Amino acid sequence: MKIIKNLTWMAVAATLLHPASVSRADDKGPLRLSFEKCAVGDGSLAGPVAGDCGPGTVVFTYLSVEPGEAIWHFSGEYTVAATDCSFKAVCTGIVDVRSGHIVLNGSVVSEGPHLGARVHVRAQANADLTCSSGTMTVTASPSGDETVPYKSKVSGHLTFTPSGGFAIAETGIGTHLGRFTLVGETDANGIFWFTLTVASGDQVFGVLADAAPDLAWVELVVSGGTGRFEGATGNITGIVTMNWLTLNYTAVGSGSITTVGSNKK
Repeated sequence: MKIIKNLTWMAVAATLLHPASVSRADDKGPLRLSFEKCAVGDGSLAGPVAGDCGPGTVVFTYLSVEPGEAIWHFSGEYTVAATDCSFKAVCTGIVDVRSGHIVLNGSVVSEGPHLGARVHVRAQANADLTCSSGTMTVTASPSGDETVPYKSKVSGHLTFTPSGGFAIAETGIGTHLGRFTLVGETDANGIFWFTLTVASGDQVFGVLADAAPDLAWVELVVSGGTGRFEGATGNITGIVTMNWLTLNYTAVGSGSITTVGSNKK
């Protein structure tokens, strides 16, 4: 279907703006790790890890699983033990059981230099969900920043543009945001940008980073804002219910947003 192909291409193009290139942590950028893990019993998966922490191992232990028809929600604890850094992180996320695509967000919970850092995981599972491989990004929250969990419910409408892209307009309510409106449109380069506006007029900016071919899920990256969202960062995963006849949709979102503007007086 041409529509789905266009949406998939725009999602791929957006992803290219955020490559998972390896860079150092602390003041030079986030830690980026790659991993492979398979089931070892007792609700855990384990395997090797590599990247900015050096060689080591990672263990993921399920804390909860909520099966769905196509999208499963789950949470778990990552334990990373490598030559240059070790930590534990608790994350929640989704797996698309049709494609095996996995997205999780969370934070480091173990004592040490990475305590409180934001964790973002993207992975690909095999057909029976017993193994997966992917990347983990660990981003420190600078002093004064505030990282808050984010959940939202929205309803909106999708419109296809003459250039072959698409636009959306939606209304919703979110934790730490209240009621908001959101508009977004594909630019001349095929990248989808959005602007979210809360009741005070403060805004959150971001980009579509990834999406299922049928838009059953989308992944948004927060890249700034105004007012209390100045310098905001974050990741939001949305589960979308789309009516392809009317192009109306509803969605629920979850993730985290880190702001520095909220702490400015």
